[in-house]
Amino acid sequence: MAYINDAKDTLLYIKNAYGLGILENKTRTLSLFSDLSPDLVKEKKILSLAFDENIHMLFLACQNANDVKEIIGSAYKKMIEDSWISEKAAHFVIDCFLVLMGYKDKIDVESIIEQNAKQNTQQPNTSTNKSDNNSTKKSTNTKSSNTKNANIENKITEKDNLSAFEWYLNSAKQGNAVAQCVVASYYKIGKGIEKDDQKAFQWYLLSANKDNLEAIYNLALCYHHGIGTEKDVNKAFEWYSVSAQKGNAKAQLIVADFYDHGIGTTKNERKAFENYLMAAIQGNSEAQYKLSKCFEDGKGVMKNPDKAGEWYLKSKMQSNYITHNTLSNMYKKRKPTSPTKKDENFLTSS
Repeated sequence: MAYINDAKDTLLYIKNAYGLGILENKTRTLSLFSDLSPDLVKEKKILSLAFDENIHMLFLACQNANDVKEIIGSAYKKMIEDSWISEKAAHFVIDCFLVLMGYKDKIDVESIIEQNAKQNTQQPNTSTNKSDNNSTKKSTNTKSSNTKNANIENKITEKDNLSAFEWYLNSAKQGNAVAQCVVASYYKIGKGIEKDDQKAFQWYLLSANKDNLEAIYNLALCYHHGIGTEKDVNKAFEWYSVSAQKGNAKAQLIVADFYDHGIGTTKNERKAFENYLMAAIQGNSEAQYKLSKCFEDGKGVMKNPDKAGEWYLKSKMQSNYITHNTLSNMYKKRKPTSPTKKDENFLTSS
């Protein structure tokens, strides 16, 4: 296989193959990135940091070039001020998203960043004692390092939170599905605004009905646990199923559990097995463990100690605790003969 050696080309390939919406799924996007460009380790790490900080959501919420121009300054400032990324890396991240959105040759990034820098220096309180600023910045950086994997809402001030929320809310009211999902998360978390589960549910519902992947999964969670709405396992199952069909491994695992225990649907061991399999293939350790039990006990599939042992091992490598005796017992059950053609084709059978 010929690998792609340019990060932007890799992202464009992913976008063209799966659509821009794939960016809402960090795990899937970065997994595809690794498969297509295994040598671009540094670039993947930078993109992973950007995804962790929801920089991609800022760009996905844009509806036109003017929105993008406004976001560039905010995104750049966010990345640099939090000191988790270099200026060169920040430029790389912005360039990647501009390429994906088709604005790379239409927007002068340098001039926008320079203009924002000038505006910041003209604002009051920026001429305060440098040592105080440095002390404050160090304190912020220390706190940032302790919450490296937190969402962007957890790392900006209440004032910035409110400003960001207002921007997202304006875009959400105009019908932007990504912004609607972000607004829902703000209400769910209650950062910068008052926590409101009912409003979170309402915005997740609007966004999910527009096929937003993250909103679909979160809406299922709302119905499942009664967040902002009445608990309804039947509706939870419906939305989990939509999310699972779109490739969400967490949703696939939950759908499998629902089928396995008859929650919100009729008990169906075969469909439970199929969903455990889909999630396991994506690397979900719990699904791998439960899939191995399916093969061990013959739930939804023919008993196959060989396959059970293989999935136990994969689950163990994903840090799921399995005892030595468990593995030993699995391999004692293995048949000395080779699997039949029917066994080899179990993945494609219905």
